[in-house]
Amino acid sequence: MTEDELVYWLALSKYDKFTFSEWKNLLKKYKSLKLFWQKPMLGSEKTISNKKFSDFLTFKNNTDLNSFDLKGKIFHLHRIDCYVLTWDNPLYPESLRQIPDSPPVLYIALPKEAEIKTFEKRLSKLFEMKALSVVGSRRVSEYGVQVTGQLVEQVSDMGIVIVSGMARGVDSISHRVALEGKGKTIAILGSGVDCIYPAESRDIYEKIINSAGESGIVVSEFFPGTRPFPYNFPRRNRIVSGFSQALLVTQAAISSGSMITARVAADQGKEVLAVPGPITSQLAQGVSYLIANGAKLVTQAQDILDEYGIKLDQQEIILEKDEEKIYRLLVDGEKYIDDIIRECQWRAERINSILSIMALKGYIQESGGKWFVKNYKKVKI
Repeated sequence: MTEDELVYWLALSKYDKFTFSEWKNLLKKYKSLKLFWQKPMLGSEKTISNKKFSDFLTFKNNTDLNSFDLKGKIFHLHRIDCYVLTWDNPLYPESLRQIPDSPPVLYIALPKEAEIKTFEKRLSKLFEMKALSVVGSRRVSEYGVQVTGQLVEQVSDMGIVIVSGMARGVDSISHRVALEGKGKTIAILGSGVDCIYPAESRDIYEKIINSAGESGIVVSEFFPGTRPFPYNFPRRNRIVSGFSQALLVTQAAISSGSMITARVAADQGKEVLAVPGPITSQLAQGVSYLIANGAKLVTQAQDILDEYGIKLDQQEIILEKDEEKIYRLLVDGEKYIDDIIRECQWRAERINSILSIMALKGYIQESGGKWFVKNYKKVKI
């Protein structure tokens, strides 16, 4: 697609009132969005409603196409650049193309002066990889932190791209765990790619963008500058599930955005996976409902990897005798330091020394305030 044609895709993306079927009908009828923009009276009344057509004409008359700082496929913004990916670009992800309401235009954030040919090679490789979408509660519990981290770390290490929405809770945990390891991640925003939301996810946003496609991408269908309005997120969720072969829900209340995403994923023909939780927790009610209604029960990473035909590659770690005694105490969940000392019946100095060594080895971690939990590594006890 030429730059001359691409500017009209940008303009119609900014208008953002045509449905996906209307986009497709316009392309089928006019062959070129430039032709529709220049001569919109040619039978448009059969393609879109009269009211919407009138609204579009008002938008068109008030839009200066020269205001778009477009060079090739790069849309230049104030702090970042955007790679503009349209339906007809061969790089457009095939998994997303297959959903019935795939977005006509995707904006992918780039650092200023990124080398475009290198980025496109990385993008092509990223979209060829298998992907898992991960969603869950924003008010994630300590249990949710543990299971999300454990599963994402192991799945990501096996070459599965982690897709999520960069929100608080499960989303941000998923992105960070993938980035901290050797994995790749895709963040789907409910705003323009130049709007960081929520603000506490800035580190995720900047790390992904600055990698110029090496660690993943930040992407949105919304025109740059679009604020994160609440009604954007249910619409965004179809892209979160659409990018992947399967969707994992690690924690979710019965009425939540994660449940909407799970329903959309099922409608798209994706496999829905769910992690069980305590029956007393509201954050387990959603996943319990999903499991009862056909979602695959997940209790370990291999349950997820089976969907991709991948065998988990793990090396067993054998603990020292003192380490084993402490680790066994943590198998069923986190414990406070005083409880560990009481149950081991050892001096505090000895306990603290062993805990420090185990933490350095990565067998356990401190979850805050002298509470300790086992880490995600497979340990032989």
